Amino acid sequence: MKGPIENSSKCVIGFDVWGTLFDLNKIFDAISIEASKRLRVETRKVQEGILKAYEDAKKLRRLNPNITPQELLVKSRVLMARALGVEVEVVDDVLKSAFRSVGDEVLFNDVKPALSILSSQRIRMGIIGNVLFWPSEYTKLLLESTGIIEYFETLVFSDITGSTKPDRGIFLVFAEKMGVEPSRIIYVGDNVIEDVGGALSAGAIGVLISRGVGEYKIIPELNVAVIRDLKELIHVYRFFCS
Repeated sequence: MKGPIENSSKCVIGFDVWGTLFDLNKIFDAISIEASKRLRVETRKVQEGILKAYEDAKKLRRLNPNITPQELLVKSRVLMARALGVEVEVVDDVLKSAFRSVGDEVLFNDVKPALSILSSQRIRMGIIGNVLFWPSEYTKLLLESTGIIEYFETLVFSDITGSTKPDRGIFLVFAEKMGVEPSRIIYVGDNVIEDVGGALSAGAIGVLISRGVGEYKIIPELNVAVIRDLKELIHVYRFFCS
């Protein structure tokens, strides 16, 4: 690998969390296992309920653009409680237990190597994340327990800012906290609309992580890149920011 990138502070990289750093299916598995123990119901049946609640919650967010992150957090928990046939308080207990039970297996395999490479190049990094079902404090605890929180200078979550991806507002908050112009942000996520679209709407560079699908590609005229592995971010950085 080449030596540290000169003047690397002129650009920063922002990361989505779920589907980008953490495998959402792994936390849903942990929630399903914990719920099935408490409810004495087959894990598969619980999984079906959780996935239905997830789709309903995403639809709620999509069809109600003015809903606040806090309102969405409350209503999404209600949807999960209904899907499981329990009280919301039970959902809260299940979520807490599930988050305590997971370890490094929730991380995608390319996360730690990629963050190590980027950090070695003195590239500043942060997080921009939405909330659904659980507040950002749960995600922060998982960032700490997996040991990757040390790589991130700034954590920006929708339940704190009041703005939700793909709204450009949350990206502008991130830019202000990192002390850069939005055009100097490379933002990577697994969702074309929320992550890439949101980044572009704020004037940032959007990167889609699509593991195992398609091919590495940079489209400079659109300020967009597609990567298959987070380690490829170093090449995207060099292209747009060196």
